[in-house]
Amino acid sequence: MKYLLDSNTISELYDAEASHHSAILGHLGALTDRDQVCISVLSLYELEYGWANAPDEKKPAARHEGQCVPLLIPYRLTWSCL
Repeated sequence: MKYLLDSNTISELYDAEASHHSAILGHLGALTDRDQVCISVLSLYELEYGWANAPDEKKPAARHEGQCVPLLIPYRLTWSCL
């Protein structure tokens, strides 16, 4: 099965206090190696635009050095630290 995550899903995935965070983690954790998870270039743009226009005090929370964040690679969801 192929899955295309939108920017809202990605945002909730990064925010551990978001209302759907646990549900999203649960769904992603149930995927198999045959499943494909992707993000569109438009979602990447939206996330980058939001970060670039966020107040300076919120930017460290969005990109904290050493924080583990999901790194989406075709055919596999892996975890990586920035």
